[in-house]
Amino acid sequence: MEEAGFDIAMVSEKYQPFLDAYKYSREKMQMPKPEYGYFNDEEEFFTVTILQLDDPESQTIRFDTEDADFVQPININSSLGLMISKEGETQIVWQNSQTYFSVVSELPSEIVIRIAEGIK
Repeated sequence: MEEAGFDIAMVSEKYQPFLDAYKYSREKMQMPKPEYGYFNDEEEFFTVTILQLDDPESQTIRFDTEDADFVQPININSSLGLMISKEGETQIVWQNSQTYFSVVSELPSEIVIRIAEGIK
């Protein structure tokens, strides 16, 4: 993926043999380890959603903030977004021009922020 212009910041894979093969391949190709490491724990997951919006002015995206622990503005790569903490999960949502982004995880919020900042 790096050859296509993407940075691999973190790898999350539930199937350990695949993760082992992936690590071995990166080592043999003399590629660096991902900046935030490797994860193989079903409890430590994250979900990234990227949506292309046809008409951002007329489309509405809603977020569930009812009973949230906190909702606060956050700046992700020069775009204003929201960080929502609710029921043990952190969700960061933001939009730039015609693309909507969301990262959701039970990982510590500092890591969720770093994941979001790695999406360019």
